[in-house]
Amino acid sequence: MSIDDKRTGKIAAFPPGPNRYSTATAITTDQFYVYASKNLIVVLHLHSLAYRSTFTAALDKINTIDTYGHLCFVSGQDPIIRLWNLLDGSLLATFQSHKAEVTILKCLREGTVVISGDKSGCITIQETSGMKNHQVTPVKSEVTAMALVNHGNIDYIAIGYLNGMIMVYSIGDNLQLQEQRQLLHTNDGVNSLSWQILQTQQENQTMWPSLASSGKRTKDVLIWKVMESAVCCTIKLPKPESHWTAQQKSTNWIYLAWSPTNSTEIYITSHIGQILRYNVSGSKFLLLNPRFEQGHSRIAFTLCYSGAYHIITSSLDGQIIKWNLRNGKVTMTIKTQTGFPYSLDISSNNPEQVAIGYGDSVIKVWKCNQIEKKTKPGQQQRNFYESTSFWRGLRGQVENVQWHPTSEGILAFSTEYGHVGIYDFYNSKCQTLKEYHAAGGGTPSMTWTGDLTSLLADKDMAGHNMTDTLITCGGKNGDLYIRNASHPTQAPLSLNGILRNTNPTFYTLLETKQSRCISVSANPSGLYLALGNSDGSLEIYSLKTLKVIYASNYHRKKITSLHWKDIDDHSLLASGGDDGDIGVHKINHDIDISPSDSLTIETSPFGILKAHQRAITDLKWSHHVDQTLLASTSFDNLAIIWNMEPTPSIVSYFENHRGCVYSVCWQYLDPDIVLTGGDDRFIYMWNWKDFTKNIKDLEMLEKYVPVFIREKKRMTKRKPIKTEITGNTKKHGFGAMDSEATTSDTDSAKKRKTTNHTKSNNKTTTLFDAATTTIKTIDQTELHQHCFQLAVDLYYSDDTDVDGMSFIDDVKRRCDKAADDTSISKYTTISPTSSEKVSTKTQFLNLIAGNKNDIRKLIGVEVDLLNDNDIAEAGGNHIPTTATFIGSDVKLALDIMRSNLFTFGSYIHAGDGMMLTDWIVLALSPMAGKETWLKMMEEQAQKLASSGLHHLAATCFIACSKVYEAINVYREASMFTEAIAMLKIRLPEGDPLLATLLTEWAQQLQANGQEELAALCYIQSGLPGCIANAANLLGRRGTESSTFWSACLMSLLNDGSTETHIERWLGMVNRRLTEAKRTID
Repeated sequence: MSIDDKRTGKIAAFPPGPNRYSTATAITTDQFYVYASKNLIVVLHLHSLAYRSTFTAALDKINTIDTYGHLCFVSGQDPIIRLWNLLDGSLLATFQSHKAEVTILKCLREGTVVISGDKSGCITIQETSGMKNHQVTPVKSEVTAMALVNHGNIDYIAIGYLNGMIMVYSIGDNLQLQEQRQLLHTNDGVNSLSWQILQTQQENQTMWPSLASSGKRTKDVLIWKVMESAVCCTIKLPKPESHWTAQQKSTNWIYLAWSPTNSTEIYITSHIGQILRYNVSGSKFLLLNPRFEQGHSRIAFTLCYSGAYHIITSSLDGQIIKWNLRNGKVTMTIKTQTGFPYSLDISSNNPEQVAIGYGDSVIKVWKCNQIEKKTKPGQQQRNFYESTSFWRGLRGQVENVQWHPTSEGILAFSTEYGHVGIYDFYNSKCQTLKEYHAAGGGTPSMTWTGDLTSLLADKDMAGHNMTDTLITCGGKNGDLYIRNASHPTQAPLSLNGILRNTNPTFYTLLETKQSRCISVSANPSGLYLALGNSDGSLEIYSLKTLKVIYASNYHRKKITSLHWKDIDDHSLLASGGDDGDIGVHKINHDIDISPSDSLTIETSPFGILKAHQRAITDLKWSHHVDQTLLASTSFDNLAIIWNMEPTPSIVSYFENHRGCVYSVCWQYLDPDIVLTGGDDRFIYMWNWKDFTKNIKDLEMLEKYVPVFIREKKRMTKRKPIKTEITGNTKKHGFGAMDSEATTSDTDSAKKRKTTNHTKSNNKTTTLFDAATTTIKTIDQTELHQHCFQLAVDLYYSDDTDVDGMSFIDDVKRRCDKAADDTSISKYTTISPTSSEKVSTKTQFLNLIAGNKNDIRKLIGVEVDLLNDNDIAEAGGNHIPTTATFIGSDVKLALDIMRSNLFTFGSYIHAGDGMMLTDWIVLALSPMAGKETWLKMMEEQAQKLASSGLHHLAATCFIACSKVYEAINVYREASMFTEAIAMLKIRLPEGDPLLATLLTEWAQQLQANGQEELAALCYIQSGLPGCIANAANLLGRRGTESSTFWSACLMSLLNDGSTETHIERWLGMVNRRLTEAKRTID
């Protein structure tokens, strides 16, 4: 199942299925089976159905394809027709003659002419290399089917329409369509057309081929004598069987294909994908034997010949099936991907079994082979795609699957709805475990941890039999559960409470930050348990004591993936974040598993891997014993292989996915083989050694553009071939329209669309633009000092005799060069002059952090600045104009926030351009009963919030005295400055919501790399552990100044990790001085 192609390298793939509800999305050539999947073209080898290649062939979903040799014509919802080379995926030509969605096309005359139809009924026939182009709209109805035939050396085409019309034309050398016959397939839309294939030249000269047609709703097939415009035979399909469901009985899709070897035989697809073979002789028809076995379970859309004795069908059940026409047996089945492959895992107990969790509530077990797998002569080839799908008991997207480490056939899974379950494949038994994770926080993460019975007994939880343990975490609350996989109905234990009791000091820090646990992973030997949190922090616990033994705050955004690798005397943990960075953490096996409560937060892990530009989706260490390789996947469409030895570096990357890559795993049988699943619904199997990159390739990753974007740019840059369009005004009474009418209607439709389309930019402007802009310019050192001063005021609020300088001096004295070092003096000295400067520059910061009166002053400053800007824009005119009040919802929100009702008149007279604001102001004066007015205002506030008009929404809630609702509008929009200002000015001092808002704002700031401001928010929250969290954030900045002030904050707390923070600062000072000396020498 391998290829050796210069363009794709060695790749095997489990492909997605063809597009549905179209008769023209799959076709065969002499060498390939070609089909459309979304906007991709997938090419499989005809004999083996092995993957060959894929490429992006359209900007939107493909409706129709046709081929001649290596040429492939493609079109669909994107109405441009494109001509591609199947051998190398190169774009040969584009034709832009349609204005509506193209529904069907056919090529003829050895690929030199293409004829196409669209939803408006327009038919276009054009040369692919010349200038001729003929366009006609004989019937104003969607074109649904086409069939070509050459009879008497003349090309004929039958065109079927949605209104039941069938038009038969001859195609002249000048590409003119000459009408031959009109047929009416009842009042049902035409679904499929097929010309009889006459076997001999004598037959072709003496008799006309029959035309078969099927409808979209009717269950009959009509055989036409075209020249007589009469039906010579009506084939009645067999009645549905009694045990079928009502949907199976009523749903039908009839595809027609005359036999290429017997002119009297026709193949028909029927209910639930049945394949029927009929002999048609005159007005009689006979269902022939052998009957085809039931391969499909849903309707079949396409039927293509593979040589004289095989056919290939595709179906709504997602299967591609190759049939033997001699005996009606299935020779190969591909159960293609109909959902996104969110998770992959290979069983160590059965290394050929890959479990795949899908987005369509299915788990598939794929018995995959290695890429190279040859069979002996005469031996039946093993189906590379052999797989079994399981769906019973599954609800929602299956986004996480993990095989049991020791029990064969047992798989744990979790879904988007927070459910966790165990699937026993050998007994076909699915059990959902008790207690699910609340939806809204992502799919639960899970890990197998073995026997925890004795550990729980040590934690005063004896009596809980946990011999086969699965730990899960996730949901909007970040709940951690210990589950007994052997007893699914047993209630789980809350691990949060056990960890809190075992690590009280550390858990205080976690709860202060309000971070949620969203990722969990235990190392293979069962020694350690790693937890990744929503704020980017992670911690590792000993599974012998449940004491936290390691913690890191390297990541700035949530941890999305964790994976372990055990190596001799240590273990490596890879952590991937929403920021696209990967951290590798080293845990020596001789680490103290019962440390004290004072744990130093690591700011820089053992290894840092930076290359991905978007969030990490999955991480997996390879099974090599002689190499330390890590595979990572991301939303940036890349899979990257890293080698940790001797230093972390990229050794390979795979870019064939046309969409984000969701999942990755390594094979056991050949540890160099990698499997990846992506948004394009492909699962690729590739050898990382075939995709090794040179230095220039790696430099390209810094400005990497995904393959499908490059392919789309190639399509948009290619200019359509210029053709001279000739029209035919002939029309028929069935809703006909000529070319002029078509153009007029289309243009008017465009005008209507343009008229009704208005640009709306609902991105809310901040109320405190001047404050936020000024705060961003404050020097980091000033913010470090501000954090320390604020911490002193908070921690020693009851002891006014405490001097913060004493803590600073204590830390400085640890460095014998501090007195003479100007750099140290610069960031450690707080002189009166500097203090005044800081006070002036941080005016806005102090106002935001202040009380109700400070917020009033801040609002006054912002309103004054807005008025000054309005006057400046009006050219110094102090009289308000309509232009002056653009964006006046900001002023209105500020005035309502501070209860300034004297400016209502100016808003009412703002002008015609402010109708929405005028309506809000007028609504403040109730004209009806109070209850009706309150209800209307609240409903309008919700609509405004959903439209992104947050200031107006908050104003409506304030008018109704719904202060908490107004605050929540800003909170949900992550506009924390506004939310905090609203709370301080409208609610009593000491409201507990303030600490929550400050903590959430801190998490947002640290995700954006603003550690200093985040630290200030933590300190202002006043929650237990807030100063320690602020110190750890400053330490993560990694500068000499931030590390010094981090040590001062820890010294202020008399924390046990103070010495470690001081040592970090001294190390930075010594490195700087050593480097300076080396430069001088």
